[in-house]
Amino acid sequence: MDKLIRLFGIIETYGISRAKLESRGIGFGPTEENGFWTTSQWKHIIPFFEWAVKNDVIYPSGPVVDAGSGTGEPSTVFDAYGFSPVVNIELSGELIEAANETIGTLVSGGIVDGDIRTVQGDFTQDAAYEAAGVAFTDVMYFYHGINQEPLKTLAERIKEESPEGTKLIVHGMFDDIFSPDVGGLTLEHKFRTPDLMADFYVYGK
Repeated sequence: MDKLIRLFGIIETYGISRAKLESRGIGFGPTEENGFWTTSQWKHIIPFFEWAVKNDVIYPSGPVVDAGSGTGEPSTVFDAYGFSPVVNIELSGELIEAANETIGTLVSGGIVDGDIRTVQGDFTQDAAYEAAGVAFTDVMYFYHGINQEPLKTLAERIKEESPEGTKLIVHGMFDDIFSPDVGGLTLEHKFRTPDLMADFYVYGK
């Protein structure tokens, strides 16, 4: 299936899924801090992937971990661009349930055909990786929407344990003063979205 068709299907399916969940009284609200993305966030991650893959910043391969994955939107975009396996790690059982339901719909519809694994746990701890069947040191790419304290812990583990070439991608909105507090890793690339509303920092080991 063509990548653009996959991406359209992902966006459409997540919209339908959100409406179904809200009709059952599961209210996630309008902003990203509760796990569900707003429409504008698709305008952030897709341009980043187009730029990053085209410019050899990241290569379609794996394993990939979405650290703090919420309802799993980034993992499906990783899949559409050919990354596999992709692992979602999320603390909230409610968000895990929503992610599994939506990703299951995408798999059954043939829109997502890669290996996406979703586990409940702490992305800074080995137990979550063991549950996903992926060793921490085997992960090539970590993706994280900014949350400073666990981000610092994750970066420290990458610095101490991961092989050379491992990358940490941090997504958020930053300015010239505030930037992700990522110690021990080298900032290799920064991408600001065309609407100037989000930044992606790519750190390398």
